[in-house]
Amino acid sequence: MSAKDFVDSNVWLYSLIKSPESERKNQIADQLLDNLGLHVVSSQVIRECLTNLIRKVKTDEVTIRKLIDSWYSDCIVHETNKDQLSRASYLREKYMLSYWDSLIASSAINARCEFLYTEDLQDGLVIDGTLRVVNPFKNLN
Repeated sequence: MSAKDFVDSNVWLYSLIKSPESERKNQIADQLLDNLGLHVVSSQVIRECLTNLIRKVKTDEVTIRKLIDSWYSDCIVHETNKDQLSRASYLREKYMLSYWDSLIASSAINARCEFLYTEDLQDGLVIDGTLRVVNPFKNLN
């Protein structure tokens, strides 16, 4: 694993929301997060996770604040900026990515990550010659 790995919201959510239907994905996400070096997330990932936690499992506000504190103390949080937005536009055009996926990839590149852990993009795809997509759940699909 690289020293800086970007973790997308779907991996975090499998770690945070346990269910019998996704038990194997829950385990894989937990193992991945435990074994990675320095986690990088974007403010977008944090917002997506919090929205899903509040909407899907009615997470209380005390827990929400603890999670926010945890991300900001244990991870590198990459804030969105103009360069990321411009690169995201380029990535949408070049790789035919969705708006949100292009922002995630752009943020990971901007943070100089080598790997983007997500189930939303093609496993093994190399974006801009620097960022490799890894689907930690590829053998389950």
